[in-house]
Amino acid sequence: MFNLATVVFNLIEEAEVKMPSQEFNSIDINQLKMDLERAAITLKRLPRNYLDKPTGIRSNWSDFAQNQIRMAKGRQTVIHPSSEEIDQLEIFLTYIITLAEIERIVVWARANRLPWSFLQQKFNRSRSHLTSIYKKSLFKIMAKK
Repeated sequence: MFNLATVVFNLIEEAEVKMPSQEFNSIDINQLKMDLERAAITLKRLPRNYLDKPTGIRSNWSDFAQNQIRMAKGRQTVIHPSSEEIDQLEIFLTYIITLAEIERIVVWARANRLPWSFLQQKFNRSRSHLTSIYKKSLFKIMAKK
């Protein structure tokens, strides 16, 4: 037979194992936040459509719409991310994809510097609850690094 106390003790042990460890200091967390923001910026700088591809990938056929868009842009220079930045982005995306859906949305929204009020309206939850979700998610990412 089992004892109620042992069952409760086992449940507490399992909960402690699942809780993120508090051994990370604030410098590590701040560095992770900065890395996530850099990953979000890198993703914004990636080419969006076929017109942003390098010249060697596009076809050589002239296209009226392509010329119109190019003329409308003027001499604007687009800074594409380096290969190291893309590699870092890929690493963080693999970490983020392992999180739960709400954790993923909150972490990525904060990496893009969306205000807490936007997330409060979206999820209909308080800022403190969303902050706790955000911190737990950061601890999960730190533990996987």
